[in-house]
Amino acid sequence: TFRLEEAGPVRLTLYDLRGRRVYARSLGAGSHLLEWDGRTRQGRRAAAGTYIIRLEGSGPAVTRKVVLLH
Repeated sequence: TFRLEEAGPVRLTLYDLRGRRVYARSLGAGSHLLEWDGRTRQGRRAAAGTYIIRLEGSGPAVTRKVVLLH
């Protein structure tokens, strides 16, 4: 859960540990609850493991690790 105070281009991207983009989404201003269903951009089930979430916009980028368990 997070809040974006300003309107503008904001991109949320999920990467595997090899740096491959698994999922991406553009976001607008307001409150957001991110729920990832464990599927890739192609709709396939992603492998269990560690992933990196990166939120980029007009301010500093925020990066977090997440773990997907099946």
